[in-house]
Amino acid sequence: MSKLLDQIKSAEDVKKLPLEALPQLADEIRDRIVEVMPINGGHFGAGLGITDLTIALHRVFDFSQDQFVLDVSHQCYPHKLLTGRNDLYDNIRTKGGPAGYTRPAESPYDWWLWAHAGSSISTALGQARGNRGTGKYAVAIIGDGSVFNGMSMEALNHWGDLLDEKLIVILNDNDMAIAPTVGGMSKHLKNIKKVAQAGGLCADGDGKDAELGQFFEAFGHRYIGPVDGHDIQGMIELFEKLKNEGRGGFIHVKTIKGKGHREAEKDQWKWHAVGGAKVPGPKKKEHSRIGSRPFTDVFVDAVIARARLDDSVEALTCAMPCGTGLRKFQAEFPDRFYDAGIAEQHAVAFAAGLASSGKKAIVAIYSTFLQRAYDQLFQEVALNNQPVVLCMDRAGIVGPDGATHNGCFDISYVRSLPRINIMAPRDASELEDMLNMSLDSNEPCAMRYPRCAVAERSKEYERQAPVKMGQSETLREGSHAAIVAYGSMVYPAMDAAALLAEEGIEVTVVNARFVRPMDKDMLEDVLAKHPIVFTAEENTLNGGFGSACLEVAARNRWAADRLYPIGLAVDFVEHGTRAEMLEEHGLDAAGLVKTMKSVFSKRQSEVDQMIRDAEAF
Repeated sequence: MSKLLDQIKSAEDVKKLPLEALPQLADEIRDRIVEVMPINGGHFGAGLGITDLTIALHRVFDFSQDQFVLDVSHQCYPHKLLTGRNDLYDNIRTKGGPAGYTRPAESPYDWWLWAHAGSSISTALGQARGNRGTGKYAVAIIGDGSVFNGMSMEALNHWGDLLDEKLIVILNDNDMAIAPTVGGMSKHLKNIKKVAQAGGLCADGDGKDAELGQFFEAFGHRYIGPVDGHDIQGMIELFEKLKNEGRGGFIHVKTIKGKGHREAEKDQWKWHAVGGAKVPGPKKKEHSRIGSRPFTDVFVDAVIARARLDDSVEALTCAMPCGTGLRKFQAEFPDRFYDAGIAEQHAVAFAAGLASSGKKAIVAIYSTFLQRAYDQLFQEVALNNQPVVLCMDRAGIVGPDGATHNGCFDISYVRSLPRINIMAPRDASELEDMLNMSLDSNEPCAMRYPRCAVAERSKEYERQAPVKMGQSETLREGSHAAIVAYGSMVYPAMDAAALLAEEGIEVTVVNARFVRPMDKDMLEDVLAKHPIVFTAEENTLNGGFGSACLEVAARNRWAADRLYPIGLAVDFVEHGTRAEMLEEHGLDAAGLVKTMKSVFSKRQSEVDQMIRDAEAF
């Protein structure tokens, strides 16, 4: 007899299976996730925990018509396996394969491409409102780490005025985000479950045990729960009842993150995601001197070293104590560490409050998530000139997580605001110096660093100039062109210069270090001495480092026509390994060489004349 999962070619096939076969289907889905994720890498525990709930929903609803909204959507693997993508699943999160998140380009069952928390209720409410008169449902699943996000609260509040919509919001409560959930509302949910279990209670949304859902019913919503999120038949009966009545509601579902995998259930934090073993072909190095120690590790060790000397240093993050490295800081300085939960706006404003009270506040947030706090960067930090140190991890291309997680815009959005110093280190030594310089500056500062390893300490390029605010360093001299590299592009630029030198092309390489304050003397000098000046950055070309250089050159009438920015195209970067995506976008050494030689060929006469002039001089 063939496996049940092999028979599922679309979600309609779920409806054809006998009800008693669904637990076996759930087991097979979990087995498939366990089979593939350790090879490809990716989110692990969340998908295992939501498998039964996903089957029940697909049994009752038609999500090619009804709308299915997964908050974050990193728990979408069961959904993908039930909607015709089992045959493609071996290549999930690899270049050209299915994404690790819902993606409308892949399937009519995927309604949104996203992976940022707290937005599902808002969008599902909008869809439900737009559906009125059609009979379609909108179903949102949101975790207990996201439901008290500010945007979620705004949506619940608005929903109180739109109670007739066919909207079902499912709270997937497993006591976890990536890390254990934090805050007063997390304690409230735990208490609801404790009281319900002790008294054998379950609110039905029609008055029975209504005290359990007082908080949510205060918004006007029907609260149902807590219900067992692993009881497939019970959930099917509940969803069919709601659908037959044409009603919506807020359903509180209890699940176990990592369900069915003994180790994942035991250590849910560790097994949130797993690393992948699949490496197609020889592993490509990002540059010739790369080591094995991540920028993140260098960052947290630098913060700890400074905190040991300075009691005013305090650090915070948003539900990412492991990802940002700050769990290590927390272990040593628990009273000086804050996990604000999935609440980037609050975290940045909170940090500004700390800074205004004399603390040295360090905020570590992934570049892609810091976007959510743009208004606080504007008002609390920049407008009020508070000396918050923003540490933007995962800046640039992150790899298999793809478009939602790539930090390709932070230079642009931070640069749009005045007063914030903006910098990027080339290696571990520079990161340590930039962090300390920022803490000593008494000014708002933003430092970005990528999701990769630093250069080996023994192979770091010798420091040509100390790290001082707004000062670059020149690492290599040449007359044919110059490349002004920012942050993660410095080492690839040096590799590119070495390759060009083998062909007799000598290139100056400058480590820019800063977008603001920019080293204007350096920029004026390289434009005066070189026929072509390239800038290189791991950021979108719109409003990035290259744009900043063009603006300064144009305002000062410094031969801006000689500038040629190299960066990420004006679009979103898809998923693949980090090395694959850097190569695809021409940001590895070979790609830099190719772009530079292409420009040389178009401007050869100008290059030759400047070289002749330099030689004559």
